[in-house]
Amino acid sequence: MTDNYLRLVSQPGVGGLNVRHCWSAPVARQALDEAVSSWTRPRALTHAAAPADLNLLAHALVTAERPDEAATVFQALGAVVTSWPWGVGAAAVQRFARWQERLLP
Repeated sequence: MTDNYLRLVSQPGVGGLNVRHCWSAPVARQALDEAVSSWTRPRALTHAAAPADLNLLAHALVTAERPDEAATVFQALGAVVTSWPWGVGAAAVQRFARWQERLLP
């Protein structure tokens, strides 16, 4: 799914516009459901890539218009931001912070 996302982002015009729907396809929705269920549990991700995984999940949930679940992931992340995927099309920290501020009380 991330390969499909990257392919869409790199396409000018219509491909780039369709990137939002990448995470809404049935197979993507199922993968997001599973990730939200398992990755957001306390101490579920303890490996070195956990911040990158959670950043990707938060970005995918925002893009798939699943704000409540994205808020849970943003809460788990705190201030830990990775450049990818937030650096696609905007400054990573600014884009991350804008969504985090929008979704967290």
